[in-house]
Amino acid sequence: MSTIPARRVPNDTQLRYDLVAMTLHWLIAALVVLNIVLGLTMGDFPRQDPMRGAFLDLHESVGLTVLAVSVLRVIWRLMNPFLPPPEGLAAPLRLAARATHLLFYVLIIATPLAGWLLTSGAPKPLSWFGLFNWPKFWFYQGMAAPDRHHLAENFAQVHVTLAWVMIVLIVLHVLAALYHQFIRRDGLLARMVPWL
Repeated sequence: MSTIPARRVPNDTQLRYDLVAMTLHWLIAALVVLNIVLGLTMGDFPRQDPMRGAFLDLHESVGLTVLAVSVLRVIWRLMNPFLPPPEGLAAPLRLAARATHLLFYVLIIATPLAGWLLTSGAPKPLSWFGLFNWPKFWFYQGMAAPDRHHLAENFAQVHVTLAWVMIVLIVLHVLAALYHQFIRRDGLLARMVPWL
């Protein structure tokens, strides 16, 4: 009498995120890096330079795209739980990894949202890649110009601060991925890279 061979259960380093999660991760990563470059670059142009305006328009459109795609990613994450940490990962590193991921989710929503709140106070329309005008927040309407400017400046400070936190977190995230790939060699990077 033949027996059915036991199904091989992969260990947790062989688990992978699905194609939707991978696509959303890399799309948001690319858009965020592009927007950081745009945000840092446009400061090099004089305020009245048309190139600064073009960079700003593109920065705003990309930021709104990040916000929309990030909402989709959060919904997908709520429907699909985090994968377990690699075997043998120390508790402080597990906690740091979870906190980093949660902070990323906060930042990919809060940073573009602060930008949207900021640009809602500008007199010009908020255009999405020149295809249509994105709606603005209503509470600026009827505000005196100094009050509108003051509120927009506050949102600008929040937006810039969150962007710098994002930059630091991206560097830490990349360093952690390299640590797992080349020092721990636990296959963690393969969870999110389709060809690994």
